[in-house]
Amino acid sequence: MALREERIGELVERVRQKSKGFRKPPIIVIGGYALRAYVPFLRYSRDCDFALPMGKESAIESIAGWFRDLSQEAKEKQETHGYLRLVQLLPAGRRRIKISLDFMEGEIRGRAGETLMLDERFVRDSQHSAIQIGGTSIKIRVPSYQDYLLLKLLSARPSDVRDIAAMVWKRGLPKTADFRKRANEIVTEPDQLGGKMKLLIADVSDPRFLDSWRGTFITEEFTEKDKGKVLKELRRLRRAIAHLAG
Repeated sequence: MALREERIGELVERVRQKSKGFRKPPIIVIGGYALRAYVPFLRYSRDCDFALPMGKESAIESIAGWFRDLSQEAKEKQETHGYLRLVQLLPAGRRRIKISLDFMEGEIRGRAGETLMLDERFVRDSQHSAIQIGGTSIKIRVPSYQDYLLLKLLSARPSDVRDIAAMVWKRGLPKTADFRKRANEIVTEPDQLGGKMKLLIADVSDPRFLDSWRGTFITEEFTEKDKGKVLKELRRLRRAIAHLAG
């Protein structure tokens, strides 16, 4: 884990330098590493995800050129979006550890067809934040809290559910009226969010969720009482999402 963190930190720092501080092109860290900008817990990950808007020309080829020492596992360039996945196998004793960098351009697409548009506001509202990766503090660029929560909700994988619980616990919810408006701006099918909320609340309600959450973030700080408060907020958000879907 320490080896993986150290190498990902080196690669994120390379992105920072090559993009002139995540400005040219504007590159925003999403996924588990962006979470570190919003909650005081670390969730270790074998990959690091980046998002960038679609410019006049795709930036995918240029970004691939920054990483000649990594292998290209996938690359796609379309008129509205692009995708690049770079991987590296790190020697760790008798085995090798896989790490990856994922760059999503123009749109962020989920496994079930969910799509979030990377518009000008996504970039404009993003902010710089120093996070710890391995033994190094790196100043990255992350989405606004509202956009990041939308990303997590739209994905709603088990790791996202635990992240959302941590965010709502520590940061609360954005204003629901603003959240609905923003969802309509960048989520291509915002009615999907109601179903995501239903699954999310079911997962957090599960009696096993507390142990799962604690195992992910390696802390006993989150209690049943805290979980209850999170559920109350999530149900309130679900009502707002249901209104949006209607």
